[in-house]
Amino acid sequence: MAILVSRDGSDVFDQLVALGHKPPFRVDFGCGKLKTKGWVGMDIENVPGVDVIWDLRLGIPLRDNCVAQGVANQVLEHFTRQEAIALMDELHRVFVVGGKMRIMVPHYLGPYAHADPGHLSTYVEGFFHYFTPAHKNTMFNAGRKRFWKVVSMNGRREKHFDLLLPVEIDVVLEKL
Repeated sequence: MAILVSRDGSDVFDQLVALGHKPPFRVDFGCGKLKTKGWVGMDIENVPGVDVIWDLRLGIPLRDNCVAQGVANQVLEHFTRQEAIALMDELHRVFVVGGKMRIMVPHYLGPYAHADPGHLSTYVEGFFHYFTPAHKNTMFNAGRKRFWKVVSMNGRREKHFDLLLPVEIDVVLEKL
């Protein structure tokens, strides 16, 4: 049974525990029908597998420091750049220190980044580095106290028109 969060973004921690999920949680953000087995599924759509029906543009309806692992597979590109930045901050808020977040997005040079009319932003590897301490003195990070460490970053390439193009960025971040 899915939890429909009220528009005020009430914390669903206790409801997830009552459903048998053990904190710190493992959350599949934007899971759709393809939720990672055994994880909490959070999505805007009420489809099979979704545990929490919620629009991530409104924040994350969980208390601070209650997520140990997370994944967002082909989710961030459906947000504007500002919404994605706000979501990165929200993810940091709900993760425990040392928690790992895996994010997969289409690479901006790949054909899938621009083909889907639902994609609102495109990504390059450097986007994720701006959330690390190495960039703390940039204008973007002025006053920012929420940082991640890039644990790994990989790209998937496919052949299109005799060119080997990057099509996906797969990054794992660790909350500092």
